[in-house]
Amino acid sequence: MSSTTVAEVPSGPVDVIDSTTFQGLCDDIAGHLNAQMGRMLDLTIWLLDPDNEHSWAAHDVWRPQQYLAWRCGIGPSLADNLVAAAERADDLPQSIDALRRGELSFDQLMPIVRNIPAWADDQVVSLAKKLTVSQVPRLVKNTDWHWTPPTPRHRRPRRRPIARSRTRWRR
Repeated sequence: MSSTTVAEVPSGPVDVIDSTTFQGLCDDIAGHLNAQMGRMLDLTIWLLDPDNEHSWAAHDVWRPQQYLAWRCGIGPSLADNLVAAAERADDLPQSIDALRRGELSFDQLMPIVRNIPAWADDQVVSLAKKLTVSQVPRLVKNTDWHWTPPTPRHRRPRRRPIARSRTRWRR
């Protein structure tokens, strides 16, 4: 995130923005968008709680995805992705928290949600924060997440070589 404050950032037409404020604006906007997606994800987690179903289920709205699309004005694919991420929130707490803090984008989060086992959450999010949106799916795709370390085999004690004597026995 940028260290610029809201007062320093121009909020007018594009001609007010110059090259020195552009980077700060990009960082500020990206962080806010990512954090807002984290809030949208929190709403989706709330929707999936069975105790809250009576609050949103109505005639012709039977799925959380339908409710999100209608109420939040988003497309069905984004609604599907939000529900998929909300369903994995308990498995991927570090990744979800990085989205909430604005450190990870929703587009970076989705390959993690779709493919990463819960045990790899810490490792993946630490890498994903440093990667671009297009690099995260490659990381996920090119890593064998189903690998398990081999079990240690019982080693036989190493045999000592038999010392051979150079002396010949005479009879």
